Amino acid sequence: MYICPVCGYNQLEEEPYKFFDDNIFNASFEICSCCGFQFGFDDDNIASQHKQKITLKEAHKIYFDNWEKNGYKIFSKIKFGDRILTDYLPLKILEIQKENIMINNDDYNQFIF
Repeated sequence: MYICPVCGYNQLEEEPYKFFDDNIFNASFEICSCCGFQFGFDDDNIASQHKQKITLKEAHKIYFDNWEKNGYKIFSKIKFGDRILTDYLPLKILEIQKENIMINNDDYNQFIF
């Protein structure tokens, strides 16, 4: 299992990105069951909306901030089973997930083209 670099959910089935030399990376196109971020789609969409080069880390932060404004709505509750009874991620779980986010990973400083 892998960790979502946007929300810290630790049950991704694929690595969100595979990084190579020369600032090249491939996205998995998996959708995070928790925050709904689709790697390779939402990051590109955010970059095109800003009409400037931004890093993956910046795109993730923008998406997280919007997810926060919407109350941390869970994209797909199926993966959570009976742990969550509402449509929104409880703050207690969010705090645990936020500890999982790899904010110091240099690979996420790569620009989206």
